[in-house]
Formats: sequence, structure tokens, C-alpha cells
Amino acid sequence: MGDFTGELHEFTSPKRKRSRRGDVTIHTSSIGHDEIVWCDQLPVTAPARLVGDLLADRHDGQHISHVVADILDQRLATRKDLADAVTPHAAAYGVMPAFLYETERGGIRGSHGCRPSRQGGRSLVGEDGTRRL
Repeated sequence: MGDFTGELHEFTSPKRKRSRRGDVTIHTSSIGHDEIVWCDQLPVTAPARLVGDLLADRHDGQHISHVVADILDQRLATRKDLADAVTPHAAAYGVMPAFLYETERGGIRGSHGCRPSRQGGRSLVGEDGTRRL
């Protein structure tokens, strides 16, 4: 999903853990059973949780928008799951999530309301001038 490079391996554990490797970071956080999916026999965070974690770590919004687009294209999470993950971090990025924008305007009108712009890194702009993620 997206085009993040794997320069650093990041893991999340409910208990504090350490690694001697310089390319490994272990975050301490609670993880619900519904936030874990299995991929090639490995437990990984669910796509919506991944988006929330990337936003919480303040990764580049354009990179995250590509991750969100891939998740939607591959139907790995619902718009509601992604909206729940994005909403707490939207203000920090100075944007209003497209999910909320579309809902306020009378319901989601199709996948175009959630798909990030892929043209030159420009944000989607709503009819009222509101930037959307």
C-alpha cells in the first residue's frame, strides 16, 4: 500500500520491548483484536489502524493519501473505518477529511469523494474551498 520505503522496521506491542537493531523501532500501544489482520502468516495492523498510526507519527500527507487510495482501491477497509482513523488527525494536517466533507454535503457520492489527488501533489479542494484529504 502506498510507496513508503522500508528503511526502518516499525512494530507495535502492548508491552514495552527493545531491539538492539538500529533499523527497528518498537512502539508501545494497545492493539485490539479487530486491529490485527494476517498477511502471509504474519500478524500486521489492519489498514485503517496503519493509516491512523502514520498520521499520528506525522508522516507526509501526500504519501498517506496514496496509502488511503490503495486501501480503497483494493477494498481493504471501509470508508467508515478510514474516516474513524483519519478524523482525529485531520486538524493537525490542516485538512477536513473527504469522508466528513461528503457526509456534511448530503452523503457520500461515490469513491471520488475519498480518492486523493495524484496530480502534482495538490490537495483535493471542495466546492467551498475546503481542502480535503
